[in-house]
Amino acid sequence: MTDKHDNNNRDDKASPEERLLGLVRLLSDQEPPAGPAPTLQEIQDWHLGKLDAKRAQQVKTHVARDPACYQLWRDLIAAEKEAELVTEKPVSIVSKLLNLFKQWWTTPTRSWAGTGMVTAMLVVVVAVLMPYFGSWSPLDDPIQAELEYDWPYAGMSITRGGDLDYRQKVAIQVGLRSAIQTTTLAKQGWAEALQSLPEKTLPCDKATDVQVCQQSTKILSNVGLHTGVQFLACLDYERHQQTYYSDEYWQNLTRAWRVIAKELKPLNVAVLQEKIDQLSTSNSKGQQCGLVRDVIYMSY
Repeated sequence: MTDKHDNNNRDDKASPEERLLGLVRLLSDQEPPAGPAPTLQEIQDWHLGKLDAKRAQQVKTHVARDPACYQLWRDLIAAEKEAELVTEKPVSIVSKLLNLFKQWWTTPTRSWAGTGMVTAMLVVVVAVLMPYFGSWSPLDDPIQAELEYDWPYAGMSITRGGDLDYRQKVAIQVGLRSAIQTTTLAKQGWAEALQSLPEKTLPCDKATDVQVCQQSTKILSNVGLHTGVQFLACLDYERHQQTYYSDEYWQNLTRAWRVIAKELKPLNVAVLQEKIDQLSTSNSKGQQCGLVRDVIYMSY
């Protein structure tokens, strides 16, 4: 009784990443490991998708069945995650693991995919990852788009009037700048756009409630980031010169707007809230493109 209770407690305290790592045991073939035991370098190459299909399958079975290899992989993931925290890289470990699962699924030697484990795998993965779906960010899935046209707002500057105050406008424009940096190769026109947008938000040290100010700034910068990325997707969609942004990407943006719409409510910015609510419910790319332009104009 005691051992079972203790094991349940450990499972309850396991992080989403640890539970995802454990799923590899369910996905693997029931056969014993094939081929020679992999080195740490081979496990890393497998993790990065650099091995050929045959050796990748062998390494996968070793990781799933050999506790020593499994621990090496866990240590690799842990070190990778720690490095991300130190360098503040935007790509999350969950995003990396999702990409890894995609590699497994599409590998030619996926005999495990024909077993009854597939249904169980899908149920567990969805349950574990559901909290992450709503928090998708363009930083998790950056698009490097070589756009051939210029930022149309380069000649505009932030004013003190309008529906948003100056601090709120700066926060949104910092997000717009981040969008351009993340999703374009910054040709000359986009380099000029970066120069016209603020690099940093205004400090909150003199605000009545510093914590509220900081949270508001963070949310509005996120609004700017998603607005900027969707605006670039709109240029791609409307002019048909490039095809960088897939329908799945547009769907991710719409789901993200639903989360942002909820986060905005405590800020009491009615006009902006209305635009974001419409973005989160619209199924029309044309309507969404008009809405993101409205948000950009609100930041000037």
